[in-house]
Amino acid sequence: MGIYDREYYRDPSGALRWFSGPAPATRTLIALNVAVYLLQVLAPSLRLEEHLGATSSGILEQFRIYQPFTAPFLHSTGNVLHLVWNMLFLWWFGSELEAMLGSREFSLFYITAAVVSTLAWAVVDRLIPGTSGRMIGASGAVTAVAVVITLFYPQRKILLFFVIPMPLWAFLVLFLGSDALALLQQLQGASGENVAFASHLSGALLGLIYKQSGIRLERFTMPRFRPRLRIVVPERPEPVRPRTPSNVARVEIARGPRESGTAPRGEDQLEAQLDEILAKIAREGRDALTDSEKRILEEASRRARLRRGARP
Repeated sequence: MGIYDREYYRDPSGALRWFSGPAPATRTLIALNVAVYLLQVLAPSLRLEEHLGATSSGILEQFRIYQPFTAPFLHSTGNVLHLVWNMLFLWWFGSELEAMLGSREFSLFYITAAVVSTLAWAVVDRLIPGTSGRMIGASGAVTAVAVVITLFYPQRKILLFFVIPMPLWAFLVLFLGSDALALLQQLQGASGENVAFASHLSGALLGLIYKQSGIRLERFTMPRFRPRLRIVVPERPEPVRPRTPSNVARVEIARGPRESGTAPRGEDQLEAQLDEILAKIAREGRDALTDSEKRILEEASRRARLRRGARP
């Protein structure tokens, strides 16, 4: 992940602040889901669910490879809570995971989870006797995101039904356990809820593999060209001040921590240090950062502000 993906570098100016503020990828995904839902409701003649929803026969027999990409953005028009709950959980968990991974990596992970969970549902649907259902909804991808956050912060408390406090790990076990039981009943031919339990469980498995393996999907994508940082030197030299201990401390903080007697120079070294710090935040949380690591973040933020100030 590059320096330009990080929260402190983003320029909050502009009219479309919804897409440039905190967690822009999460906001964009929510906006897309809501927009598609409104189109489903306002233009039923388009029959989006029929054309873009996922079916096991369409994917596995007719090779409609677009369905795993389109079905996760559709929701049931007969039950608005299907959309509401998915988007609430996507915001709660997705915005935090995006801050940890960066917008590009988070987007790749979300889309991968959506596609994989839909494909897994299609395979399981073929095994259920007497069914030929249609799958829509973001639940599989949202479950994958929730699992990753739970593995990072298993003891974090949430309110079940907005009343009962419980740790995230217990909520996840309860949710996935009920899904596993319902899926077993479906495989045995019992009629039950019209819910894609296989999509939830496969999304959870993908989230587990992603977190435990430490893989980064950005490595499998095309490299991108990024602008170089420019350091703007003030035209007026600052007045010379005596080298008092306090002034020396301020200079050291501005320059950043020294390693092996030399200070980091240029974007490449700064970005390498930021990647290490980001990985540490993902493993241990932001509170685990040392003072020197926090100074590196402050230095990167200072450079970003200087660059924005130099724009015409």
